[in-house]
Amino acid sequence: MGMSMRVTGAFVDARAARFLATLGVAPGAQVELVQRTAFGGRVVAIGADRVALDNGTCRKIMVDVP
Repeated sequence: MGMSMRVTGAFVDARAARFLATLGVAPGAQVELVQRTAFGGRVVAIGADRVALDNGTCRKIMVDVP
């Protein structure tokens, strides 16, 4: 774990995009993979916060890995 990446966008509707933005998952955000869950979800760190994302949502988020 510990992989750092930058969010570049998401293929979600406007409501879901606003919700993700409130969690800190928005274009330009630096996130770090903390944990993979049993059913394909992920826990990511955004600054000092941790956010759990389900598999379906993870598949819709685009990231750039340096």
